[in-house]
Amino acid sequence: MEKRPNDMDKAPIEINDIIQVRRLADEESSFYRSRVNDIVNDKMVIYWPTDAGIRMPIREERGVEVIFIRRDAAYSFEAIVDRCAQTPIPQVTLHQTGLTRRIQRRSYFRIPTSVPAQLAGSVEANTATGEKREDYLHLVTHTVNLGGSGMAICHKSTLPIGTVFNVKVTLEANQAPIKLLARVVHSEALSSGSNIPIYHIGLDFLAVSEPQRKFLVRYCFREQQKLLSQQISETANP
Repeated sequence: MEKRPNDMDKAPIEINDIIQVRRLADEESSFYRSRVNDIVNDKMVIYWPTDAGIRMPIREERGVEVIFIRRDAAYSFEAIVDRCAQTPIPQVTLHQTGLTRRIQRRSYFRIPTSVPAQLAGSVEANTATGEKREDYLHLVTHTVNLGGSGMAICHKSTLPIGTVFNVKVTLEANQAPIKLLARVVHSEALSSGSNIPIYHIGLDFLAVSEPQRKFLVRYCFREQQKLLSQQISETANP
C-alpha cells in the first residue's frame, strides 16, 4: 500500500511504520508497540498497541504520544484517539493534533555505575527457514554506565541496532524505577577471556521528561562526586 497524500504529511510517517504509543496523561506509563495500518485523510489507523501481549488501555478522545524512528533520529507527535474498534481486528484511529518534532539527543556525560535495569521489547530474529519473526525479550540486568541521555549494559548475545525497549532503571532502593524508552545504538563484542561471548550494548534514551532527566543527571553528578572524593582520599593517603 502506498502512502496517500493527506494532512498527515505534516508528520513524515508512513503505512507499515513501527511506532511506540503512550498515554499523554501519564509520563511514567510504558510505551506500547504498534504498526501503522492505514492513513486516511487526516487520520492514522494503527493496530491496537500492545506490550508483551497486553493491550494498551485506550479511550476515545484521550491524548497519546506517538514515537517513530528514522535513520537520522527519533520523532514524536501528539494525537487524539478518534475511534477504537474491536472488529474485524483490534485497531485504533488517531488524529494528529501537533506538529512532528525531532527528539533532541542532549550530550550529558555518562558515569560508570551499576544499578538494576530491566529491558522489555520485541527483537527481530530469523527462523530456521530464513523467515523473519519477532521474539519478545525481557532482560533483568545492571547498567555498566548511565547518563542523562542513555546507558549501557553487558549481555551474552548481541542485540540488533535500532531495537527499541521499554526500560526501567532503579537508582535508589527505596524509590520506584524510572520508566524510559531507549534504542540500541551499538552492540560490540568484548574480550571476556573465555569461550562465552559478552557484548557491550549502548542505548540512547528516546523519550525522557525533564523531571526524569534532572533526576538522572543529579544522580550521576552525586556518584561522580563520590568517585572524585574517593580518588582524592586515596591520593592523599597512599
